[in-house]
Amino acid sequence: MMLTELADVLRRAGLPAQEVAGWQTRGHGPMSSVSCVVLHHTAGPATGEAPSLATVTTGRPGLAGPLAQLVLGRSGTWYVVAAGLSYHAGVVFEPWQGNAHAIGIEAEATGVDAWPPAQYASYVAGARALADYYGVPYSRVLGHREVAAPAGRKVDPNLDLAAFRAALSNVEDDVTAAEVWTAPIRNAFGDTVQAAQILVGTEHRVADVQRGLALVSESVGDLAQRIDGLSAGGVDLDALAAKVADLLAQRLAA
Repeated sequence: MMLTELADVLRRAGLPAQEVAGWQTRGHGPMSSVSCVVLHHTAGPATGEAPSLATVTTGRPGLAGPLAQLVLGRSGTWYVVAAGLSYHAGVVFEPWQGNAHAIGIEAEATGVDAWPPAQYASYVAGARALADYYGVPYSRVLGHREVAAPAGRKVDPNLDLAAFRAALSNVEDDVTAAEVWTAPIRNAFGDTVQAAQILVGTEHRVADVQRGLALVSESVGDLAQRIDGLSAGGVDLDALAAKVADLLAQRLAA
């Protein structure tokens, strides 16, 4: 299989994606499946948007490119390099972690410097989009150092990978308040409305209930005064109940 939908998957997630010429036919043959997403850093130059892009695309002495399907620039822009099998994982612990089954992402980074917030956020969002599209469990979004055998052979990426995977499940930061309030949803009557409309309607209903409670409170006060005014000689309970019912009905109908 050739992963010719990579650019579209990223763009549908709202991420900027640039297609490197020839990427749809580039690869060391087709992929066997997509069972894993492997995260890398390039350990490249300290400056520049994606100075390692050419190396990932065409390779280096002793190892022909492509060296990953995707490169993530420091700005958070994705560069789509290849649709086919890429040499990025090397020797791994499990077959499903190998190049024939794993999408490789090379993020431009020195491996020692802090990650730009925009790049990190894009890394999370892109990895999530790829995992969701190809049906890869988030537990199989792994760092190169986690899959490379023997243990300790690789150190990339210099990220807290447990936190990275936790962020894959946390989409709260990706949704703005405006998007929440204008999102189309169904109300209790099956009508398609916006959350903001439901909130306004609820506020009106709460105000109506509060007014009703205020009237009932007044009625109870009036009732207490009338009871205080009754003679000590006795109370006609049936008549009192009728008066209470009539008084409440008048107040609630007002």
